[in-house]
Amino acid sequence: MGRILNAIADIIAPERRNAMTPTMENPNASIVDSLNSSIAGFGNALTVEKLAGYPPVAQAVGMIAGDCASLPLATYKRNGKNRDKDKSHESYSLLNLDGAPNEYTTAFDMWFDFYHDALLRGCGLLWIERRGIKPIAMHRLDPDAWRPVKVNRRVYWVNYGTPPIVLPEADVLHHSGVRLDGLTPSSPIRRYADTFKTGTSLQKFAASFFENGAHVGGVLRAPQGASPAAIDNVEEGVRTKANPANWFKTLILRDGFEFIRTSASPKDAQLGELDETETRHVAQIYNIPPSRLGLKDSVAYNSLEQEEKRYIRSTCGPHLRRVMAQANRKLLRPSEMGTHFIEYVIDALQWTDGAARANIATQGIQAGWLETNEVRRWYNLPTKEKPENEAEPDNKVAE
Repeated sequence: MGRILNAIADIIAPERRNAMTPTMENPNASIVDSLNSSIAGFGNALTVEKLAGYPPVAQAVGMIAGDCASLPLATYKRNGKNRDKDKSHESYSLLNLDGAPNEYTTAFDMWFDFYHDALLRGCGLLWIERRGIKPIAMHRLDPDAWRPVKVNRRVYWVNYGTPPIVLPEADVLHHSGVRLDGLTPSSPIRRYADTFKTGTSLQKFAASFFENGAHVGGVLRAPQGASPAAIDNVEEGVRTKANPANWFKTLILRDGFEFIRTSASPKDAQLGELDETETRHVAQIYNIPPSRLGLKDSVAYNSLEQEEKRYIRSTCGPHLRRVMAQANRKLLRPSEMGTHFIEYVIDALQWTDGAARANIATQGIQAGWLETNEVRRWYNLPTKEKPENEAEPDNKVAE
């Protein structure tokens, strides 16, 4: 292990030195600052916090993270043709919504933060705390403070502290979207900086416009031969008009003075159309149906059902499958690979639709892959005893 730590230290030393070198622009530079996703430009940095406050991104990320976090995730054990939840397995209480991954948070909160990090920052990280080989807890890691390092064909997650903290890849459940170099997660803030910057700049423009009483900027043209005193008096009047107390008062320009507007109004700038365009760009970035972001004209009423299916299959599906693959590989022992598996109940996304849920229940009971008591548990109804002559279906599937 000592050689591995030395090798990692050699790899990160130049990066840490560059990241820790103070500059005139950032005298308190640190590794967290260097890893934090920020794009400079237009006088302001596009930070994670600023992007999280941009409504289309906040809605898209919050919606996907919330839907993924609310899905049942459980450990199952194969029992012949059947499969049953293995509540005695150590991973069950860490993953399932009615369990607890650690002593200070709930499963839903942990998964919501995890998916939120993955969607907004480009990487979600959970440390699997173990006692021996047994997982006993899961904790969120700040993706801005950790990065993967490859040594001798093995991957480790490293925090650039002093000394650095090193975690084996097998103890970190991660959701890394795009990895352009095959290893390091790429932040969507960096990949789509121009798109996000346009959207947040539109917000800033609108806020500044209305914050200044819906006044536009311009220049004051003085007539030829105007005295300095007259120019100063008119200029002072224009400045006084900018005071909030004088917004609704009338300013009269006399003796040939003229105010020429140099900034565009929201209407002239086509703010509404641009804002809708940027919202569509956010929907494309997150592969989410535009109708889910409030663009009602983007889908016909009779195709809403197809939009919902697309959302489940194409938007949430890839995120859920990445996590299932990670959980099966890192929370199950090699000897359990053939007998156990960890899986989301993805169809539960449709359960909020009463008609769809009833249709699933009816078809499932009629086809034999659902039981009446399973459906009753969906609605928190008591179990109904089966008649003695009722046979157990061979292809029973647990909820």
